[in-house]
Amino acid sequence: MRVFLIGALALSCMAGAANAQADRVDGWLTLKEKTTRGNLIIDGAVWTCKGDICRAAKVKALPADQQCKKLQSKLGAVTGFGYRGAKFDETQLAACNA
Repeated sequence: MRVFLIGALALSCMAGAANAQADRVDGWLTLKEKTTRGNLIIDGAVWTCKGDICRAAKVKALPADQQCKKLQSKLGAVTGFGYRGAKFDETQLAACNA
């Protein structure tokens, strides 16, 4: 019985670690036009841009719509946006670019 309890405890600890790794903390966007900006810091996140694609390896847990609008104001029209694992649809992109 003791071996079973130790095994169950170990398994539950490993499952918790796997779930923690599944939470995404990155961000990305695509632009309508290429940008010449290399790096941009928005709310503590370093966005690296190359051509019409920008990525951030780690972003804060802030509202995605606000982040999209801040980036749009600095970089121009956004054609695609993903933030912490969620991808914007056409309606959200239109609101971001408004």
